[in-house]
Amino acid sequence: METKKLTYRIIEEDCPVPVAKARRCFLQAMEFWSEADPRLVFVEADKARSNLTFIWEPHPRHPEKIARCINSGKNHWFLAFDPRNKWAAGAIKRFFGMGDCLRLIAAHEIGHALGLVHSDSTDSVMHPEPINLNLDQRDRRAYESKHG
Repeated sequence: METKKLTYRIIEEDCPVPVAKARRCFLQAMEFWSEADPRLVFVEADKARSNLTFIWEPHPRHPEKIARCINSGKNHWFLAFDPRNKWAAGAIKRFFGMGDCLRLIAAHEIGHALGLVHSDSTDSVMHPEPINLNLDQRDRRAYESKHG
């Protein structure tokens, strides 16, 4: 089985939650995708360029968007999270009124970096407003069609 290595960096500047909690959420989001595809391995990059860079930055034109995936060129994505948003760093799913689950939203944005689009299924992590850390069958098929 051939592994697919993706490198990542976590930029701590402007992090609105305790850095250790944010890091744990990002690692758990990557672990979700590694469980979905055991060939997928995430490795922390040193100072060199990474495939995924987690940053804290509000959307410049759409302040209502809490996160986004920005393709910045060949095999590199910025996963940007709005530091003004209320984030629930310890939650495992979305609880309305308690803040957005950082792990869930990070898994959603990683899905975009992996080539997935929004899903109509409310049970899918790729739904525009995900509430569960789950891949439905359509998402699995879409992922497999892109990654084998």
